[in-house]
Amino acid sequence: MTVSTPTRTLDIRALPGTRETLAYQNGGLFPVMDLAADGTAVAAVRGGAGHLGREGRMEAIRSTDGGLTWSQPYLIADSDDDDRNAAFGVSSKGTLVLLYHRQHNYDAEGNYQGGLRSASGIPISIMATRSFDGGLSWEEPSALSIDSLPTGSPFGKIVSLADGTLVAPVYNFHAWGGAQSKERIDNAYVVR
Repeated sequence: MTVSTPTRTLDIRALPGTRETLAYQNGGLFPVMDLAADGTAVAAVRGGAGHLGREGRMEAIRSTDGGLTWSQPYLIADSDDDDRNAAFGVSSKGTLVLLYHRQHNYDAEGNYQGGLRSASGIPISIMATRSFDGGLSWEEPSALSIDSLPTGSPFGKIVSLADGTLVAPVYNFHAWGGAQSKERIDNAYVVR
């Protein structure tokens, strides 16, 4: 296989009609955006920590002017564990739906421990919450019951099909050869 290297880089900010807008400073990782029923742009983001960190939380930002200006980030979910990796979308009835990954694998000092379960045996959780008012308020998050995805992590766009069914992307890994194996098999799923 031959791989070619691009001869030039395109700066999309230089294209006619484009504009660069800062939506979230010093945070706002892993954004996933959709439009609420009233046309408000809503993005679910990770705040509170970098890529890893027990201080991670789920936040949202909103724009009512087509992305020209954005609200300050506001809290959706903040547990004692690491809340991260949004899968976000809007149902056919206009309900905003957020799935995210709650990572329990930190020791008492907040150091990431990895693995399938924390030292206390608490599994990773896929959490869900909804907003019925365009993202201004959110239900108390609850755990989804997906036994076949014990290490699952949602991320990306939740899509509403023509019949109203919601489909969400979830990635998951299993240890190959048992829990002590260092080999992993990574898988992608669509959850309905």
